[in-house]
This record gives sequence, structure tokens and C-alpha cells, in this order.
Amino acid sequence: SLGSVDDAAEGRAAVPSLAHSGVGGVETDRVAREFIALTLPKSEWTHEAHLRVGLWHALRFSDVESLDLLRGRIRAYNEATGGVNSDSAGYHETITRLYIVLIREFVRSADRGRPTDDLVRELIERIGDRRLPLRYYSGCFPRRRASGGWSRTCSRCRAWTWRIDHPANSWCQLARSGDANRYMPMRNLGSAQYVFAIASASVALLSLAYGDFAPGGTSLPAWIPWRTTVVYGVALLVLAASAGLCFSATALRSVLTIGWYFAAWALIGVPMVLSKPLSVDGWYGFIEALSSLVGAWILYAGLRWRSRGSEIPIAHQRAPRAAQMVFGLTCVFYGWSHFVYADFTAGMVPGWLPGRLEVAYFTGFCHVAAGIALIIRLLPGLAATLEAIMMSLFGLLVWVPSFFVWPRPGWATPPENQWSELVVTLLVTVSAWIVAASTRASTR
Repeated sequence: SLGSVDDAAEGRAAVPSLAHSGVGGVETDRVAREFIALTLPKSEWTHEAHLRVGLWHALRFSDVESLDLLRGRIRAYNEATGGVNSDSAGYHETITRLYIVLIREFVRSADRGRPTDDLVRELIERIGDRRLPLRYYSGCFPRRRASGGWSRTCSRCRAWTWRIDHPANSWCQLARSGDANRYMPMRNLGSAQYVFAIASASVALLSLAYGDFAPGGTSLPAWIPWRTTVVYGVALLVLAASAGLCFSATALRSVLTIGWYFAAWALIGVPMVLSKPLSVDGWYGFIEALSSLVGAWILYAGLRWRSRGSEIPIAHQRAPRAAQMVFGLTCVFYGWSHFVYADFTAGMVPGWLPGRLEVAYFTGFCHVAAGIALIIRLLPGLAATLEAIMMSLFGLLVWVPSFFVWPRPGWATPPENQWSELVVTLLVTVSAWIVAASTRASTR
């Protein structure tokens, strides 16, 4: 609530009932005016009332004016209703500034011609969770209140600088970057969205070139009618979705489409897993699809927080952490395969590196270590970053040079397999970088 962090810290119920809202802006005007007049019953000074009053001010005043007015009025109301404003109770400067920014971002995108009470309902749907401040100040919410002190940055991660009272009215990095409508910042994903679009487009082009549903010669089950038509149709759909991922208006639906494709790829690999549950070969196609799906999963979660779209469970605030754990499991598998096929892996190590078998074992150990670190969340950011670097080097030092040597090594033939492995390496590598970015974002 505006000026109070107690409910957020205690994690109480998120949204009070709106059953008694008036027509138009009647209820909001009543609550705001009684609050200002110090006649609002203390029992009505709920989280809903805080947001009503905040929106009422945002619709009438600038951010600087709203801050000044709310600072004085909340303190006065607390004292008038028997409360105190101290360093441990009452008015909270930082949380007031936070909600001013969040409400202002809501007002920017809302239809101001609608009744105020309707806007309040929508506002509460967007930012009504009382624990919302803890998503911005995870584990380090500042406690200073009445003395006028406030936190310019999150004391643990230095995530944002609050600038509501800046002369240029630039408020804060949160508002400027558009993160105010998200429940978790994903700014670190950066260009990964566009690189992922390139990687998914390469999968579609591979399908169009060789007629396979997915890399590695993956075909659709025989019982599916018009399999060739389906393969080419899906490839064109994924290609269009890859292009759509580069545009904000279509990015969310596009990454969801790509994610469903990767999920289908993984499902096609399940029968092989069931037929050879103890064989690394039986799991490989499924694991590669799962690694690629993680990238789409995290991207969808990040894009979902910018929108007001569907409530698909994978967009929950804990989804990136679950995805990181899944990716960690795939890393353990990749590392285990190095030990099971040590000689084959050593044959792929560039000849100019000494101790090729030792390199195969060492990189296998690194995969396993990074995967375990992601699963148990032991320095996950470092683990994911090192894993992404290792996968990048694998593509650059192994698969890319294989196109420029003759005769080509046995593991790089036939050409379809060579291109397929290059595409899969690109997909998994981009997913690894997305995971690394999400670990930095989810620690904020």
C-alpha cells in the first residue's frame, strides 16, 4: 500500500473486494475526499483505498505534486487515526515513491475517459498484490520511514534509481524502461530475443530444406495424415513466428508459437526415451528439444510481464527459476554424455588442443557442475554464464570449422547431420544465454 510495507512483508491477501464501488468515480471521489479531510474511518483505509487515493492524485497532479501531497496527507491521516510516523511504523517514503511510479505507468496506458472506479478495478488487477514491493526489493526492502529517508536503489542489487523529484521529471530507470508493468524485470535479456528469432528461423529453414519436422532427422509419427504438408506448414509457421518475434506487437504470440513447436519436438522424442530409457542416444533428441523450449519459456515469461494477455501458468513469476532448473538437468545430461561417449567426444576436440580425451572429460565435468549449480541455485548466474560460454565455444571451435575442412570428419557427415547439429548448437547456446540473463534478472 501507499506509505506502508507491513502488508507486503507479511504477504497477506492481495485484493480487497470491490463490491461496494459506486457508479462512475463516486466511490473513489468519496474515499479520496474523506481521506484528505481526515474523516475516513480507519477500517476503510485498506490496500484498495490506498490505490484509490493514489490513482485519484495521479489523475489530477504531476508526480512531484502527488508525492508532496501524499507525503503530508498520509502522515496527517496516520496521526489523526491514532497512528504514529516513526522509523518502524507509519509513513514509508520509498514505497510511496514506488507506487507513484507504478500508478503513473498504469495511467499512461489506460483509457482516461473511463469511469474512475473502473480504472481502480483494473489498477488493482495489475498491481493489487500487497507483496508487489518485495518483487522489486527482494530480501532487502528498506525500512526507513518517517524521517524522509528513502532508498534510491535496492540495497542489494542496485537495480533502479528513483528520480520522481528530478527537475526533468525523469523519475526513475524503472519508469523509463517500461518495467513498471512487469512483476519481474527482464531487461537483461536484451538482444537475446532477436538472436533467438534467428535460431528458431534456422530450424524452420532446415525443415524446409530437408523435409524433417525437427533437427536430427526427427519425423512425425506415421499415423499423422498428410505428414509432408504438415511438416512444411509448421516450418512456414515457425518461420513467420521467428519474424514476428522481432516486433513488439507480435512478439508474445510469436514466442508462444515457437514454444509450442519445441514442445511438440520434445513430445515426438518421448517414444524413443521410453523404448531406450537407459540409453543416452534415446534421450538426446528429447533433451535438445527441452533445452530449446527453456529459451522460449523464459522469453515468454519476460514478454508476458509487459502485456495484459493470457494467464498461462508458465508466465508465473517463478517460471524463470523453474526453467533454470530444467536447463540445469539438461546440462547434467550433456555432461554425462561426455563420459559415456568419451572417445567420440575426444574426436570432436580440435586437433591443435593437447590432451583431447582429457578435454572431453573436463568439459563433461563442467557441464555437470554447471547443471547442479543451476538446480540447487549455487551461484546460478556464474554457472549459467560459464555454461553459455562453453556452448558458444563448442559451436565456434567444432561445428563452424567443420564446414571448411576436407575431407570432413566422420562425425560431420552427411551434410544434413552437419547442418542439423550446427542449428541445434545455436539453439541450445542461445537458450543458455537467455538462462544466464534470467538468473541476473530473477535475483533483483
